[in-house]
Amino acid sequence: MVYIPHSNYQKPFQGGFSKRQQPLLNEVQKHGNLRIAASRCGYSYRKAWDRLKQMETLFDAKLVNMQRGKGSQLSPLGQKLLEIEHENKLFLTMH
Repeated sequence: MVYIPHSNYQKPFQGGFSKRQQPLLNEVQKHGNLRIAASRCGYSYRKAWDRLKQMETLFDAKLVNMQRGKGSQLSPLGQKLLEIEHENKLFLTMH
């Protein structure tokens, strides 16, 4: 199960979200632009778009909100996933 603290969201995990997808969300958060995030991750725009859609299908929710001419921002779920990843890294370095 994927459990997101402080929410009621639970869904069987099918292996679609991994450390390979997490950098794309990090770069979207940093740059506010999927094209720049794709480039920083070494992906074509199309590959980044496809990976993002795969992750959104896995979670059945938007991870990135995009508006033409206004850039891209992480959705609350996208932000929560990055927070969890950060908390996991901190925990592992302490133990």
